[in-house]
Amino acid sequence: MAVAKGKWDRNTGYAYTCGQCAGRGMVHGQACSHCYALDYQAIMEAFKLARGERYYALLKAALSLKGKTIYDATRDGERLTIADIFRLMVDFDWPRKRAKPFFEWLEETNVIPSGTYRHLKDRGFVITTVCEKLNIPIE
Repeated sequence: MAVAKGKWDRNTGYAYTCGQCAGRGMVHGQACSHCYALDYQAIMEAFKLARGERYYALLKAALSLKGKTIYDATRDGERLTIADIFRLMVDFDWPRKRAKPFFEWLEETNVIPSGTYRHLKDRGFVITTVCEKLNIPIE
C-alpha cells in the first residue's frame, strides 16, 4: 500500500487524509497505526521509531496537524539559525533524532533554502552535538 499524498498550501496548511483508514482514525476497532486519529502526541511517540510507509504516513499526519503552525512560527522575516530550528523542534515536541524531515519541511515550504540539511550533513552536522551545545534534550 502506498502512502496517500498530501498537498501544501501556505494559506490553508498541509492537507492529508490517511490512506490506511481513509481519515476515520480507526481500523478494525483499533486506532490507526498510520494516523492515530490525528492525536499529535501519539503520532510523535510512534514517529520516533517508525520505518517505511508508516514513517511517511505519520510524518504526513503530523504535518497535517502542525505543518502550518510550524510554517507560521518561522515567518517573522528573519533568517533562522540552527538553534532557532532546534528550538522550534522542542516547541513542537518533534523528536530531535528525526531532524531531517523537520528541515525538509522547512525547505519544502521555502522557509530555508533547499538542500540546507544535506549541506549541513556534508559539513559534519551531528544532531547529538547540536543538542548538547544548545542544552536541548535529545529526546
